[in-house]
Amino acid sequence: MFKEKKVAELLTEEEQVELIKEWWKKNGTSVIVAIFVAVAAIYGYQYWQKSKIEKSAAAMQEYYEQTEKLNSNDKKTKEAGMQLAEKYIEKNDGHKVLSTFTALQIAKEHVVANEYKKAEEFLQKALSINDDKSLEPIIKHRLAQVNFATGNNDKALSYLKNPPESFLSLYAELEGDIYFDKGEKENAVASYKKAYSSNKEQNDKSKELIKIKLKNLGVDPEKTEKVSVKGKKNA
Repeated sequence: MFKEKKVAELLTEEEQVELIKEWWKKNGTSVIVAIFVAVAAIYGYQYWQKSKIEKSAAAMQEYYEQTEKLNSNDKKTKEAGMQLAEKYIEKNDGHKVLSTFTALQIAKEHVVANEYKKAEEFLQKALSINDDKSLEPIIKHRLAQVNFATGNNDKALSYLKNPPESFLSLYAELEGDIYFDKGEKENAVASYKKAYSSNKEQNDKSKELIKIKLKNLGVDPEKTEKVSVKGKKNA
């Protein structure tokens, strides 16, 4: 019932990188080099030596170029981008954030092609490469989405344990979808209730969707009592 929506979310979340791409187009590598030089001038760290600055700038430029190819509508260009991206992950182990984003991009392309096993492989790579704690819940949520899409419900649930507070509603909603798919109505209701109560945005569309899911299961999230589909209250 909800699998198509969850896979779609996996794709549309990537659209957020368009802002980053636009910034790159306007500013390019020269700005990054300037920032690194400024940092070196202020702090005087030997780490920011000229060779390292140039290497970092080159890695970022390479990241931008392969991202452009990955987002191309031309099949051959996209395939070339996939090859570059895979090599990029292996080569740029010193730029873990960029390598993590690259692995996420490759995973997205495999989802588009309905290659969920390959998508999971690169999401696992992203998880192992990543050293930014703020990205970890995003990667785990996507791993849960991919496993849910392929029917690996228990494995999907394993990625949704102990989310940070800011991800609680997102995780709980997906957890509810998985329990619903497993036929575990009570667990689904409990998860949806948690998702609804932890979503603090009053006019948020996702909160309205959670409300609809609960009502489809005979529950009014704004009341403590369960209501039947016919509208009668049950103890």
